[in-house]
Amino acid sequence: MTKELADESIVIHGRTFHPVEFTTFDQDLFLMERMRHAGLDSIPAELEAGKMQKVAEEILFTAYKTGVLFEVVAGIMVEKDVPWTSDEAMLNADLFANLIDKDEKQALNGVMVGAVLSFPP
Repeated sequence: MTKELADESIVIHGRTFHPVEFTTFDQDLFLMERMRHAGLDSIPAELEAGKMQKVAEEILFTAYKTGVLFEVVAGIMVEKDVPWTSDEAMLNADLFANLIDKDEKQALNGVMVGAVLSFPP
């Protein structure tokens, strides 16, 4: 994970979420399964800077179409001081998917692609 992403945190419904620094084996498998299901296991390691926006949009739409976008994000963005579990991730995925507050949606959108790209398949 890049230092820039590690420093990203967002507040959703008064709860602080940040990209996970270290993952459990269960979390790795949770993420790998969902990323594979979404077809995100073939993201190139090196992305050309000029194509980043197009690739980012493709990643988001691909993961969204398969129904796992928010699960992937919830596998990577964890709540501060709350241990990661797959059950907690699924609850957070539901929270992320149902946001209506404009600022919270912008905050989540701002970290989604970086979070997904930070986790090696």
